[in-house]
Amino acid sequence: MTVAITVERVIAVVQPHKVATWSTTGRVRLVIVLLTLICFVLGAFPLWTIGSVLYSGVPLCIVIPEKQSTYGSWLIAVVVLMTLALPYCLLVLCTTVIIVFLARSQRFRRNVSRSRTLLWSPYVTGQTIYIFMLLFVLLLLFFLA
Repeated sequence: MTVAITVERVIAVVQPHKVATWSTTGRVRLVIVLLTLICFVLGAFPLWTIGSVLYSGVPLCIVIPEKQSTYGSWLIAVVVLMTLALPYCLLVLCTTVIIVFLARSQRFRRNVSRSRTLLWSPYVTGQTIYIFMLLFVLLLLFFLA
């Protein structure tokens, strides 16, 4: 969900005039339903690979030995790639795109305000860039921890 919200924010920054047509209520509902189904399917896989085995008369819940290699491969693919690496890379990429576009708009606004002294243009201040850089560093620290 965090990645979906970040992608929506990137669209709002990169294409501000089209965000109203792209982010409709129907599309948001569709994305939420699709993400929920994907999460359910990916999370339900262990239900078919874990079973109960008697060990010294005590029932244990473990990975079924015949399906242990499949479970290990699935666990690596889902946990490492789909829930850690892919969302992290997408969040870093989207945050970078937002920062780059905000920096470009700041330079553009400064150039416009310098060329037209009568034009009032509230441009992004250094404090705003500092806040975005701080958020970017916090994002990195969050995913590295």
